[in-house]
Amino acid sequence: MESAMNRPPIIIMGMHRSGTALLTRMLESLGLFVGWKKEGNHEAVLFFNLNNWLLSQASASWDNPSPFGSLLERPDLIDPVTRYLKGHIGTIHAASYLGIPRYILDRSVFRISRPWGWKDPRNTITLPVWLRLFPDARVICVERHGVDVANSLRVRQGVILRKRTERLRRGGPSYWLRPRRDGFTDSLRCRSLEGGFSLWEEYMREGRRHIDSIGDSGLVVRFEELLRAPEEILSRIVSFCELECTPGDLASAADLADRSRAFAWKTDDELLHFARTVASRLKVFEY
Repeated sequence: MESAMNRPPIIIMGMHRSGTALLTRMLESLGLFVGWKKEGNHEAVLFFNLNNWLLSQASASWDNPSPFGSLLERPDLIDPVTRYLKGHIGTIHAASYLGIPRYILDRSVFRISRPWGWKDPRNTITLPVWLRLFPDARVICVERHGVDVANSLRVRQGVILRKRTERLRRGGPSYWLRPRRDGFTDSLRCRSLEGGFSLWEEYMREGRRHIDSIGDSGLVVRFEELLRAPEEILSRIVSFCELECTPGDLASAADLADRSRAFAWKTDDELLHFARTVASRLKVFEY
């Protein structure tokens, strides 16, 4: 642990990417720094790539997370992995997160004095490793109804398949000559409601287990509650994160919430039927 680190991070996790992205955008508008270079779902590229690397060390992936537990049980592996991460984020690589001007000042994420953190659903799986580096981190776990998550994952995979198939159709000879770094889907499992739902269960179990283990350093936020009463819930989150903002700032951030997205499954006959078939499994997580 670097003694120069002035402020521990806020680590945001949870299965639903757009749900965690909404909260991240809200907190960013209230002063939480979540990275200079980010990808489309508001995930800092530095930590996004490192989480993928972490999962690969156990032959795991975002949609097959269970093998990662074996890495945590091997001190001969987890120790060098942790040392590598510490060195990586303490060098020039931190510039993609900090931005060049801030990197010139801080040089490392271990020297950030303002409120900062990052969001990534994969944090739900890799959190024990990050807590080895940042034992004082504050952790927010965003939960959403499992049927909405499963449907969102299925829809996303359908969009990916259509786009990449269309790219193949239009590609011509150049498509065959260039090496492919991706396939036509990034998760066969999530092409079905059952596959996505069972993955949601895995993430929910891991998220709950981590939050229980860190006590007051963890906070569970229900996506539906955030949409129902955004100012009330956001006020509690701001206090947890120790952010300073005015009532006007809070109200502006709360306006980002789209209340129509809560329990979207209730407006779809197929999803209503699926919800009935998994009712007992939903009840395990108080849904």
